[in-house]
Amino acid sequence: MRGLFYFVGIPGFFIGGQSDILTYVMEHIILTALIVLGIIIVISIMMQPSKQQDALSALSGGASDLFQAQKSRGFESVMKRATAVMGVIWLLLGLLLMILQNR
Repeated sequence: MRGLFYFVGIPGFFIGGQSDILTYVMEHIILTALIVLGIIIVISIMMQPSKQQDALSALSGGASDLFQAQKSRGFESVMKRATAVMGVIWLLLGLLLMILQNR
């Protein structure tokens, strides 16, 4: 009977009870968070400074300073760290959503 309700587009929590309501709401909250966080990650990646000059110097033969360890500072460091943290959170939310949908 539950399959019939899904077929006509009525959510199953009308039949299943309280835990189905919570799962339905959690799935939509997590999905919305994934979409918003994905957009924020794209924006933060685009805000990072370009490394194009390093790539051009490597191709033109000026690679003497290319392989030196240069520590990022200031805005660049903050953006790298923020992007990495948001990427890990995005991955964990995706795994959580997958677990919820497979229950």
